[in-house]
Amino acid sequence: MHKIEVPPIEKITREYKRQYQTYDDFSKKIENVLREILQEKKIKFHTITARAKKFDSVKRKLKKKGRQYRFLPDITDLAGVRVTCLVPDDVDKVAKIVETTFKILPKYSIDKRIPEDPTGFGYASFHYVIEIQSKRRALPEWNRFGQLRAEIQIRTLLQHAWAEIEHDVGYNTPYQVPREFRRRFSRLSGLLELADSEFNRLLRDITAYRKEVSKKINTEVTKIPIDRESFKLYYQKPQILNNLDRKIATIIQGSLSSSDDFIEPSIDILAYHKIATFGQLEKNLEQHDSNLQAFVTHWEKPSKGIEIPRGVTIFYLGLFLIGKKSLKEIEEYIERFPILIENKTVHDITREVKNLVNQITPEREGS
Repeated sequence: MHKIEVPPIEKITREYKRQYQTYDDFSKKIENVLREILQEKKIKFHTITARAKKFDSVKRKLKKKGRQYRFLPDITDLAGVRVTCLVPDDVDKVAKIVETTFKILPKYSIDKRIPEDPTGFGYASFHYVIEIQSKRRALPEWNRFGQLRAEIQIRTLLQHAWAEIEHDVGYNTPYQVPREFRRRFSRLSGLLELADSEFNRLLRDITAYRKEVSKKINTEVTKIPIDRESFKLYYQKPQILNNLDRKIATIIQGSLSSSDDFIEPSIDILAYHKIATFGQLEKNLEQHDSNLQAFVTHWEKPSKGIEIPRGVTIFYLGLFLIGKKSLKEIEEYIERFPILIENKTVHDITREVKNLVNQITPEREGS
């Protein structure tokens, strides 16, 4: 009798069904290790996902022309992990972690971000095929995975968006695209690539700006424009603003919080009053130091133990400055920067601000 030979496709799919759970566990194990290391190293990523390849996908792969798979391990992406990052620089950082954490199989790994044809369309990512390093394989929790292989894809969010669109429309090469659409596909992939590059440059420039401001904050603080980055650094230094915050906290009998939530509303208030640099801010604070303390003393009732946001001085500076304007301007300001006081309308608060500023200014400026 002749032995009936099972076709390779059926043989491989049967074997995969038996080992599916192992591949699924393997992919999740890799995901967890990567997540832990990236978080520990403080490397930014958007998402990490893991999966074992679906049976239908395996069958389609086995039937593709030009592909010869004799055994299950010949398919290198049965276990898969995908890491998406915000910018290309983070992709490179994640790639280095993958290279040091796992054994890379160069024969199957490729940086698909480098196109074979620079004039064609396409927008791809890092594809690593890995095995477990021998020292990790010796650990009981990894031992059962032996020499299983997995594919790790690393891409930006925009690269991922392109891949999803490309997959949805079903075009993997320029020659599959109807002629009238090829140029549009090419332009779109170019736009996404340019956007990725510009986001990358933008984040690099912001990092450089932070370093520059950090150096100048000690020597040229009065000239520095007020923005989110500079304000955060400014408040960390001993200066008149946090000194006044402490005085106000003492008046109210509260304690200053450590939150940075004050930064954005403070910047909006200062922008409203056309205070654009720290020099202008410090000039206003020095000029109105005693008035602001008097304003708080009359405006607030002591609340022992209450938590007071850092930058609270800016809130009172804004009220004090607008209190010198007309009632209409004060009312518009309070509607823009709401003040909630129980049983009092905007109209009531407007008059109270106006009356209080009128009351304290003469006695303070005359003293």
